[in-house]
Amino acid sequence: MRVIINNEKIEIAFDEYSGELRELTYLETGENILKNYIWKRKTPFTLSVRFPNGEKKELTAPLYDDISEDVLLKPDISLSELQDGTRQLQIIYRYLKCDTGRVNISANINVTISPGDYESLWSMEIINNEEEHTVEEVWFPFLSGVYLGYTWEDDNLVFPYWSSIKVKNPTAAFSSPPVSIGWRWHDYNYEYRIGMSVPAERKSDGSYCLQSYHSGHASMNWMSYYGDEFGLYMAAYQDDFKISSLVAETFGNACPGMGFSIVVYPHIAGGSRWMSKTYGIALHPGDWHWGADRYRKWRRGADNGLKHKTPHWFEKSPGLIAHYDFKYQHQFMKPVHGYSDIERLYEEAKELGINHLLISGWHKDGFDRGFPLYRYEPELGSEDEFSRQVTNVVNNGGHISFYINSRLFNRKYEKELPDVWENGHATGKDGKTYDENYGSERFSVMCSSSDAWQEHLLSTIKYLTEKIGGDGVYLDQLNCAPPVMCFDDGHGHEHDDWNRGYDILLDGINSYFTRNGENTVSIICEGASDIHGCKMSGQLISTFFSDEFGAFPEAYKYTFPEETLVDMIYPSRGQKMRPVHISQNAYKILNRAFLTGCYFWIYDLEEENTFKRDPEMKEYLKKVIRLRKLWLEKFGKGIYRDDRGVVYADEGITAKVYLLSNDDVLVAMQNNNVQQEFKLVLDVNKRKVKECLVYQLDGVTTKVEPEIEDGNAVIKTKTDHLALIHLAFI
Repeated sequence: MRVIINNEKIEIAFDEYSGELRELTYLETGENILKNYIWKRKTPFTLSVRFPNGEKKELTAPLYDDISEDVLLKPDISLSELQDGTRQLQIIYRYLKCDTGRVNISANINVTISPGDYESLWSMEIINNEEEHTVEEVWFPFLSGVYLGYTWEDDNLVFPYWSSIKVKNPTAAFSSPPVSIGWRWHDYNYEYRIGMSVPAERKSDGSYCLQSYHSGHASMNWMSYYGDEFGLYMAAYQDDFKISSLVAETFGNACPGMGFSIVVYPHIAGGSRWMSKTYGIALHPGDWHWGADRYRKWRRGADNGLKHKTPHWFEKSPGLIAHYDFKYQHQFMKPVHGYSDIERLYEEAKELGINHLLISGWHKDGFDRGFPLYRYEPELGSEDEFSRQVTNVVNNGGHISFYINSRLFNRKYEKELPDVWENGHATGKDGKTYDENYGSERFSVMCSSSDAWQEHLLSTIKYLTEKIGGDGVYLDQLNCAPPVMCFDDGHGHEHDDWNRGYDILLDGINSYFTRNGENTVSIICEGASDIHGCKMSGQLISTFFSDEFGAFPEAYKYTFPEETLVDMIYPSRGQKMRPVHISQNAYKILNRAFLTGCYFWIYDLEEENTFKRDPEMKEYLKKVIRLRKLWLEKFGKGIYRDDRGVVYADEGITAKVYLLSNDDVLVAMQNNNVQQEFKLVLDVNKRKVKECLVYQLDGVTTKVEPEIEDGNAVIKTKTDHLALIHLAFI
């Protein structure tokens, strides 16, 4: 028997006896998407509990046999309906079970469906009546065995990994044999996935799991799984922004289908009661855009502090030149540049069309060694020379940002910064530090919520701007490295407040440096996060990491179109910093960065990663920068709409639509059939086109007269590889 909660859009069925989730049905087609019962998975939740002996066990909903042996495991299930037609289902488990029997921990699940909505809302309450047990993790909601239509092979997954990835047939992609190559740069050993093998981890139970922390690799707290007719949306409305993670998994083609879950880490002690935030599960028409629109609406209503007022100059800047070759990690490697080179490097950047420099290894003991000894390095020159060079660049219209690692402390420097170390490092539940190696150096992770660490980072930024004269910072690892849970009672925070700690830091920076409604300092961080993206100028997404298996920054950019993503671009030849396949994809990465309105991160490492050894691509890059500057100066960034409004485009044409402040439309496009006439049809909402101009890479502007068919603008023209089409309306 089933207990059913539904409206006219979706239907959810639970087992009347055990409370297991049995059906999730899209009523417009009548299709239940739970097509494969995975014996190793129990829906709709799993709790990970630490027992008194230190062993970790999983608690789940009971099966029939469990209840027949112990009737107290049987849940109470009830349905109710409000006056407005909203329906509610409640499942109460007075006790839960593990492999050794009943445990005195109760769970109360609530599911709500409003009339006419494709989305159901879920929440969970847990009461821990076991004095010596701790509920460390809550996996809820937990779906399993999902695919759409007749086969899983034509399904797609959009997952917020390093901004976002889009994976075709994730059942196969997750479980395909991993293909990796190694790469060595200086003393760093790297491993890169190539081909379509997603970096899912093979678990001991045979599953292939991609689990990303928010905020770590997970840029947002929603994911989308969709086919030709409809899709599944799953989201965590975590308005306290505590540590959570998104999970997508499969057992592969031999046991097809996908599993999805959201994980939080409340550490519910004995005698405590915990209430979850709200989670959304929807079956909806269309593709991933539906979920992006739904999640954006929620996120804009969940305020988490001061917003960043991006400096005006940054809004008009196409990108930066990154110099990591001042002082490297190894002391036997002589610096390539000193402070006296800064003005010359700025003049070189101007020749490319860039007025923004990023300097790394500027500090005592250099990059990936001297963290956090953020003082000037005498080997590079005097402090006065450092300040003079930087100030001269800024006074002459340039801009200089400095690398700061927001996470790491080299244990060598505990005695030099005793207060920062003693009062700032993160401490695990076992009392130990979280240690990480980069190159040949050993670091510990600092607690983002500790006052000592926040004050140290803020004082460093003040030094670089007020003493040295720069006007920007790059906070490395802030949004991309996995968060840690700190149990140091002296810090005055809860163990899972990692994200909130960085929020407070960014609020402090923005508050201090905001003058007359505008921030005087640009902030870029590594990784993307919807928690912190509104508090900085740009977020570095590094799509070269995921380009082989599905880099898809479009999903983040569409969800948060007002934010600026930053992407690394590389020369097609001559660079040694990254593997060869990244150079082979160099034009693709650059063109995608242009289409998605990214801020260009351009390395200039004299001996290892520079466009000086690739004159042909350097000239192409100069043209792209010139077109991007025209875009920003003439039209502003615009509001990214992805391909919304593109009715038709000939093969070889990629068009991305931007809405301008005056209701004009700007289309950034890539044409793989250069100088051949193509057809592009845009939905202009039946408006009359006053003027249509095409801006080319070579600097030529042409006028086109669109035809109007069925209220759409039909554009037939020729373009370069990249172009802008501007439509003004009467």
